[in-house]
Amino acid sequence: CEDIKQKLLKKIPFLETERVRVLYSGKTPLDVPPKGPVKRPLRLITTSQLVTCKGLPNLLQALRTLLDQGFSLHYTALGNGPQEQELRSLCAGLDLDEHVTWKGFTTDVPGELQQADVFLLPSLEEGVPQGLMEAMAAGLVPVASRVGGIPEVWPPSLPEGFLVPLEQGVDGIVHGLTHILNADDASIRDWQGRAWKHVADHLSAERCLSRIVQE
Repeated sequence: CEDIKQKLLKKIPFLETERVRVLYSGKTPLDVPPKGPVKRPLRLITTSQLVTCKGLPNLLQALRTLLDQGFSLHYTALGNGPQEQELRSLCAGLDLDEHVTWKGFTTDVPGELQQADVFLLPSLEEGVPQGLMEAMAAGLVPVASRVGGIPEVWPPSLPEGFLVPLEQGVDGIVHGLTHILNADDASIRDWQGRAWKHVADHLSAERCLSRIVQE
């Protein structure tokens, strides 16, 4: 991503800026974005390793806040990692167990994404997030941190609050999700369509491969 490129150039000054290219890996979008009713309670999902840099404690704290405000939701975490036990303990301590499913490692990420409507990426640091692009290609509404390479692949037509400034932490995640939880099905499907179209138009595997070949 461009963010990593600029950091690399600062550390290795003899590299020539114009000879370092940023080329994204692409994803294959669904033929059409999701249609029909949105799942209720709203289904949220993350797909990542359970590691500190993913910012998942902030996410769990945000879910507790939203549930206390009367919202209905269910969150599924795909993946495993060294922070898993810590996160499970925090989940239990926040009395979230009935609202959270820990799926662990799975090879059927596309199938799991089809069961959700909103993808969350509250990372504290990030390169080009493959999980985010895969989720948007599947037609999920993204809520993510404004960090690293995330803004580079972000759909500019989505509401501003879905891309959360890192310094806003838990409050920023709550704000972005509140907008979605208050929305009707038509609005959510519209945002999903925008995310899906952004991948189809700019980040599809076919388009990204074409750029690599041209370089």
